[in-house]
Amino acid sequence: MRVLLALAVILAAAGCAARPAPARESAAAPCIPAAPAGSASPGRGDPVPDLTLPCLGAGAPVRLAGLTGPTVVNLWASWCAPCRSELPAIQRYADAAAGRVRVVGVATNDRTGAARSLAADLHLTFVMLYDENAKLLAAAGKVALPVTLFLSGGRVRYVYNAQPLDEAALSTLVRTYLGG
Repeated sequence: MRVLLALAVILAAAGCAARPAPARESAAAPCIPAAPAGSASPGRGDPVPDLTLPCLGAGAPVRLAGLTGPTVVNLWASWCAPCRSELPAIQRYADAAAGRVRVVGVATNDRTGAARSLAADLHLTFVMLYDENAKLLAAAGKVALPVTLFLSGGRVRYVYNAQPLDEAALSTLVRTYLGG
C-alpha cells in the first residue's frame, strides 16, 4: 500500500500521466482559422509531427504539419489538475495574441464529453483538437501533461513540460522561441 501511495505522489509531482478511457467523435467542417499575420523566421528544430487530429467540436480534421505561422499548441486533459490551472492563462494569452500567434489546444487521452465540459466551464474559445491516443504527446517524447509546443516554419522550436504556465511565462516563451 505504501508503495502505491508513493508512486501516486511521484506521478502527481511529475504532472498528469493517468489515462482514462476516451470516447470517439467525428467532425465535419474546418475548425482552424486562417494563419495569423506574420511568421517567425525558420530555424532549427524537429519537423512538426505529421499527424491529423479531429476537432474537439464540429470541424474537419487538422493536419498539424500544415499549420503555418507562429503557433502555440497546448496538450491538456480534463482530469489533469495542472492543465486545469493553466488553461485560463492560455485563453487570456490567446485573446491578447489574436492575429499574431495562433493558439491550439489538444485534448489528450480524455473523453470528449469531459473535455468539452471543461472547455465550456472555463470559457475556452481557442481552437480545440482531440487526440484520443496521445499520438502528439508521444511524438513530443513526453508522458505527462500539460505539454506546450512552440511551432513555426514547420518546425517544433521548443517543448515545455514543467510547472503550469501563467500568462507572463507563456508570453516570455513565445518571445523567446517564436519571436512574437
